[in-house]
Amino acid sequence: MAETTSTYVFENRRRWQRIPLAVPVSISYQVAADERGTSSNAWCTAVSAGGLFMITKDEQPLMPEEILAVSMHIPREARRAFPFSHVTGCCRIVRIDRQAWWKGRAHGLALAWCEDSMTFLGAVLCE
Repeated sequence: MAETTSTYVFENRRRWQRIPLAVPVSISYQVAADERGTSSNAWCTAVSAGGLFMITKDEQPLMPEEILAVSMHIPREARRAFPFSHVTGCCRIVRIDRQAWWKGRAHGLALAWCEDSMTFLGAVLCE
């Protein structure tokens, strides 16, 4: 579906439907050949079958194509939209967005799941 403004046409080319999901994310990344860095100052804003978008205030200079280890616990109240209780594994940085964020600067990271290393633990939904 294309949206038209006065001079531009924007087209949604996403392969997967995005679900708004606001949960904290723990990430781990390579700092040096023998050292790993971790951050718990990250927040998922949307998730899909192809990956997730998150915001982090981490100062580590991350680059597109880097691999991050990701872990998210999905709260019970969000499991109707995203039917998993825990997601863990590796993601590849697809895009880095610089965004103004409340009280400071943050990186927006678009991440793609590395399918062979992801674990999605299911949740039982009861009415």
